[in-house]
Amino acid sequence: MLREMHHTGLSVRNMERSLKLYRDTLGMEVEWDLTIEGIPQFGTIIGLPGVRERIAMMRLSNCRIELFQFFKPKGKKIPRRQCDIGYMHVAMVVDDLDSICRKLKKLGLKFYSKAENLGVYKVVFFKGFDGETIELMMPMIREAKGKS
Repeated sequence: MLREMHHTGLSVRNMERSLKLYRDTLGMEVEWDLTIEGIPQFGTIIGLPGVRERIAMMRLSNCRIELFQFFKPKGKKIPRRQCDIGYMHVAMVVDDLDSICRKLKKLGLKFYSKAENLGVYKVVFFKGFDGETIELMMPMIREAKGKS
């Protein structure tokens, strides 16, 4: 039986650029950041013998995203749509959707559409620097405090 989710992993082309998005713009903290090289067991467990990569574990509350940039072997970008098998996205709750969308647009990131009010949440999807899909959700209904 599973106990909890620990993290979601995301392969990125340029770690510094990705840190601008996840740390500097979305507000995640870096739990740790290291380069892995010369550890044969690591290459074995991920199926990439001789791997050399940089990993940054990002955290927001109880959620983590593991960013990894491979130096050896180099990866390639494979575009995916929501309907494609194996597609995944990450969703984050925000307090001020309009403000964060302005910051993301200044970084040159592309949105699927304008934000839409779906009743419980106002939602928007955008593409990160490496083609990853990120969903931002702003609650539209606040729970009444103190009610049982």
